[in-house]
Amino acid sequence: MLLRLLEPLNAPEEIEDEEMPTPLSQKRTRGVGIQVAGATVLAGGHEILRDVSLSISPGEHVAIVGVSGAGKSSLLAVLLGWHRLAQGQLLVDGAPLSPRAIEALRQECAWVDPAVQIWNRSLLDNLTYAADSDAIHRDGDVIDAAKLRGVAQKLPQGLHTLLGEGGGLLSGGEGQRVRLGRALLSSHTRLALLDEPFRGMDRSQRHVLLGEARQWWKDITLLCVTHDVGETMTFGRVLVVEDGQIVEDGVPSELAVANSRYRDLL
Repeated sequence: MLLRLLEPLNAPEEIEDEEMPTPLSQKRTRGVGIQVAGATVLAGGHEILRDVSLSISPGEHVAIVGVSGAGKSSLLAVLLGWHRLAQGQLLVDGAPLSPRAIEALRQECAWVDPAVQIWNRSLLDNLTYAADSDAIHRDGDVIDAAKLRGVAQKLPQGLHTLLGEGGGLLSGGEGQRVRLGRALLSSHTRLALLDEPFRGMDRSQRHVLLGEARQWWKDITLLCVTHDVGETMTFGRVLVVEDGQIVEDGVPSELAVANSRYRDLL
């Protein structure tokens, strides 16, 4: 378990600014295309993904479901560059995911996860952490999309209130909205990775925020990991991950009425 937790420390180092590659969005489609063939990933000597093959078109929205520990988050971690393939092939926009390509992809990736750090800075600083000067002008739209206006109004100094270390002034659900807002403001996003993005909220809140996120990123490639299988019925495609393998890949409405693992989870 410890070796698996430490695995991201072996990820490739960030490239210095002067060596940064040209942003992929200047020369490719708005969403990224992803192709995986026979991919196996080892962590701490254990297989956490095994013989994974799939193809995701630019701009496609895909839900990922499965029981805890099935390997859902590990699939996203490969795209973040935390894990390297022990065997198989991973192509992004038709090119292998080299260390330089990983860094370029990170610059165009919006990531929402309960582990994303909230700094002891103001709410506004936390939202604009990954935004460039052009994106900052959209902060009002983002506050509405992430349902943060009520949060800002209740804080003593509004948007300028320091949130405390790890977002200590916020509830779990409020912290997730801040993480979502920061991701929505990310500049040049071509890939959105959502891993349990609305933990700590009730189903109605999750439904509204997922709809807002998918509308905001409607032309962006989006992968959403969730334990709320019912949430995935609005997607055009769902992957079912079990024991590190993709055991089902199809349309949720069709899998829901078939003799499938997806129906069991639903």
